Order: sequence, then C-alpha cells, then structure tokens
Amino acid sequence: MSGSSGRKCIGMMKEVVNKWERRAPLAPAQVRELVKAGVRVLIEPSERRVFKDHEYESAGAELTTDLTPAHTILGINAFPPENLLPDRTYMVFTRSLKGDMRNWPLIDACMSNNVRLIDYEAIRKLDEHGGDRLVQFSAFAGYAGMVDCLRGVGERFMSIGRASPFLNVASAYMYSNLEQAKDAVSIAGERIKNVGLPYSQAPFTFVFTGQGRTSAAAQEILRLLPHQQVDPKELAELTKSGRGDAH
Repeated sequence: MSGSSGRKCIGMMKEVVNKWERRAPLAPAQVRELVKAGVRVLIEPSERRVFKDHEYESAGAELTTDLTPAHTILGINAFPPENLLPDRTYMVFTRSLKGDMRNWPLIDACMSNNVRLIDYEAIRKLDEHGGDRLVQFSAFAGYAGMVDCLRGVGERFMSIGRASPFLNVASAYMYSNLEQAKDAVSIAGERIKNVGLPYSQAPFTFVFTGQGRTSAAAQEILRLLPHQQVDPKELAELTKSGRGDAH
C-alpha cells in the first residue's frame, strides 16, 4: 500500500467543498491521545476550521499539505475525485446512503483506485435490528438549521421592507457555541413579546414533519420564541383572515 511504513499514520484533510464548513473529524484532544498511542498524525492546515492549526501542533500533530504518508485520511464532507490518493482508506460523509447522487463520481473513483471508503453514516452498533448510527450530527444539524432559518426569515422580511426581531439573529457558524446562538434567539423572542411581528406576516407558521433528533433540536430552538403549538387541521382557521396574533 502506498504511504505505508512501520509507524501508523493518519491524516486529516481540509474541507474544500463547502466554504462555510468549520467542523473537524478530530479535535486536538483526540490527536493528543493518538500521538500518545504512537500514531503519527498529519493535519492539512486550514484557517477556517473551528480549531486552530497551532492547537493541533501543540497536541503533537504535523502540519503539512502532503498527506501521502497517511494510511487513513479523515474529513467531514466528500471531496473532488481528483484529490483522491490511491490505495488509502478515507472516512467522510458522502450522503450516498440517502440516495444523494452528487458524490457517486467520488465512489466510482474510489473503486478504480483501490480506495476503501468508510461513510460515517454506515458505522453502526450491530444488533438484531440493524443497529443505531454511532457517528452523526443530527441534533447539531437541527440546531444550526433552525438558527439559519430564523436568520433567513429576518433577511427575507427586510428584503420586502419589513423589519423584524429576527434581523439580529446571525448565521449559526458565526457563534462560538450553542449557548451564544440560543441567547440571540431568546433576545429575538423577548422582542417579539414586546413589539410583535409585522401583522402582514402573522400568524407565522413553522411545520415539523419528523420526530428524530434533527427535528427535536430544531424545535428546542423554536421554543425559545413565543409560540403556540397547533394541530395541522387548525391552520386553515388560523389563516382565514390573513392575520393573527403577532406576539
């Protein structure tokens, strides 16, 4: 196998597809444990990543743009097929198990280059029911998705000439942690209690169709706002007049 040597070596690539992606498959604390166990860790530098390059260096990793010595390379998202190194093991989210065809060319390239591709979504606890996923961002997807949704609502209202409390909610990636994001949504909620929403936009309706971790996390964010839970059958009556309680 290319890149093989007597010492175990893994690499972590920088994210190149999504310019907003700041997640990392390894934290500096995990790198420190790997190095302590005798594993050589190579980190491709990135100024966008949530952890700084110097934090990985302090944990014992090597910063380099050359990951060829690595047997296994970790990332978050799938990457362009032309970036593939033959005869390696890659671990990323391809989303192909959900029928997303955008990364099928990468899968084809893996098959042609003797690459073992491990999709995080396929790592499961084995049991008679097929097993729950062991690696997932479901709850965090719900948190980030709902925060970004509220940010988008604020921008949409502003684009049609209507200010709203959502205008002060930033995109999820702009917050250092979840509590900061929740605080911003809570402030918007207090503003809605005191001032309300534009009457032309009330009642403002959110619909949740799932009961999984993503939906539960999104609803947790929404509950920071003044709200009333209704049955879908009640929506027609609520919107009949085109107006509703703006608070």
